[in-house]
Amino acid sequence: MRPGFGKKKCVCLFAVLIGMAAVFGAERARAESSASFNITWNAPAECPLREQFVSDVRRLLQVPDMGQLKVEASVDVEQIAERRWRLKLQTRAASFSGERVVEGESCAAVLSAGAVVLALLIAPTVSADALLPEIQKTEEPARPPGIARKPTRPVQPAQPGRKTIARAGFSVTAAIAGGAQPGLGFGWGPGVNLAVERWYFATYFFDFPVRRRSLSGGATVELSLYRAQGVACFEITRFGRLASRTCAGGALDAGRGQSLGIFEPASDTAIWWSLLGGFTLEWSATSQGSVTGGVCALVPLARPNYTVEGRGTVFEPKALGIQATLGGVVYF
Repeated sequence: MRPGFGKKKCVCLFAVLIGMAAVFGAERARAESSASFNITWNAPAECPLREQFVSDVRRLLQVPDMGQLKVEASVDVEQIAERRWRLKLQTRAASFSGERVVEGESCAAVLSAGAVVLALLIAPTVSADALLPEIQKTEEPARPPGIARKPTRPVQPAQPGRKTIARAGFSVTAAIAGGAQPGLGFGWGPGVNLAVERWYFATYFFDFPVRRRSLSGGATVELSLYRAQGVACFEITRFGRLASRTCAGGALDAGRGQSLGIFEPASDTAIWWSLLGGFTLEWSATSQGSVTGGVCALVPLARPNYTVEGRGTVFEPKALGIQATLGGVVYF
């Protein structure tokens, strides 16, 4: 009788194992189908790793208890310097939306870290310790009995904002200005630029050629303008390589007037300050070069009069000026 009893016990145990496997398999299938993500991809030709990124995320999600989160993800990858890459991950779900920035020395490095971040968002109940071994698998050497394994600290994905990236550059910019001279003035000049994360600082020096105003009796007045301005801008949005910023700053104008064709010609120079505000666009053509353009309004804090004896006031800066710029920047 005992052999028969053992046979029944074995059959029952086998049936139980099959049942457990079926239950666990069903639970795993439900977990895998409960989490989903949709990716919008934007990366340069030097980083053709979209399929690898998606594969990493899907592989990381082959764990139980992934939650019910449905995530829309936008992935923007750019090379910001030599051996320096940045990944911006924007996510949107039913309960939240947010943005993460990861930086590293290569395209593959930032994508690996970004895959961990996205997987953690889709599977919020899974710890980073459970996911990271899937990306960085290492084989441990065999140890003699009695030697304990030395505990190691798990590598965490790069945290946004941990390291500040600053880039300095030199620019040449053309400008069209109205309000500080008769009609529209066309000028150009050099500039110094500094980009720090989402902040952008620039100083420009413009030389606007002479503008003439005719007076009665064949006399004329020549008005030239030199402008130095500084702005601080903040990035409000980015679409791939195109960044838009809002800016505020000030300008120092030096206007020189000279009268010609009258009995006693004279010249004089006036200096005044203006407040300015506007917006700029910057398109990063390469990691070290970009094209910028913008529009700003200027409000002078003083409005000096250009007068000619016997003729009265011949010109006065307008209460509101405008300026449009277009130029190129080379970063060091």
